[in-house]
Amino acid sequence: MTDPDVPNRNNRTEGEVRHWLVVNIPTNQVKAGDVISDYIGSGAPEGSGVHRYIFLLYRQPGLISADPELRQTFRQARGRFGWKVSQFARENGLGRPVAGNFFRAEFDDYVPVLYAQLNDFP
Repeated sequence: MTDPDVPNRNNRTEGEVRHWLVVNIPTNQVKAGDVISDYIGSGAPEGSGVHRYIFLLYRQPGLISADPELRQTFRQARGRFGWKVSQFARENGLGRPVAGNFFRAEFDDYVPVLYAQLNDFP
């Protein structure tokens, strides 16, 4: 799951924010996959407008050994900014997505609660 609208949809200069990354999913068992970045829900900053949160599914040609630098728990925000799903796909020979979906969200009263849960939010 990625947010490409950083810092906002009209000025996407900071790359994407990686909200969730799971690789090596056996068949259709997402819970059995290798979680690289724990899920963090939408958290569009106040005044940044509507953000798109995009889920992409790729068919892997083989196992992915993810760089340890990518591994993050729920409470880690640093390292998620400036990511590019297209580069990750290219580096791992994933080709084009086989499925995808998205939702749109903007700042609401839960966003400060989410930010407070992140130990290293910039």
